[in-house]
Amino acid sequence: MVQLNRSGLGSMEEAILKETKEAQRNILEKAAQAKADNTPSPVVVGL
Repeated sequence: MVQLNRSGLGSMEEAILKETKEAQRNILEKAAQAKADNTPSPVVVGL
């Protein structure tokens, strides 16, 4: 069994939070790119 003191738990929580935020950012970036890839380019008329 791993024993952690309060400061160790805080560090672990920070590491998990950082990894979670990075994962969320990567997912959002991929979703935004997929949406952009599937969006037709605007047609410019009258140039």
